[in-house]
Amino acid sequence: MTKNQKKPGTITFGLPLGSSRPDKVYFFEEEIKYAKDRYGTDRVVVVDFASISMSEQADIIVKTDVFLVNHGGGSAISLFLPRGTSVILFTHNNIRMDHIFYESVGHFRTIWISEEERPLLNRTVALLDQEIVKANLDW
Repeated sequence: MTKNQKKPGTITFGLPLGSSRPDKVYFFEEEIKYAKDRYGTDRVVVVDFASISMSEQADIIVKTDVFLVNHGGGSAISLFLPRGTSVILFTHNNIRMDHIFYESVGHFRTIWISEEERPLLNRTVALLDQEIVKANLDW
């Protein structure tokens, strides 16, 4: 590690298994495969936050560099992301739920991915790579 780097954290994918709209959510199949191939399985965490306790959720999220999740209730845990990290939010019907919170939070970066952009895997993984670099700079 150089002077301007910190120890790498994880790339966390929040699965929407508890969603009330399973036909509208995104499951990150291709992004998960890419992240595991590029960064190794030890740095990629795939979790259904609805199935674990709040304490377990916090233990995972505080070690996260980049959090990929559908917007809505499942993304609320992003409040506990460490300073300098990123959340990549996947929207439904291009509605930015909780946008006031995400646009004004100061300790992590927010990136929105619309329904039309979901098939553009190259864009999503490029964003992931970019945010990993940013998250590993020393704040």
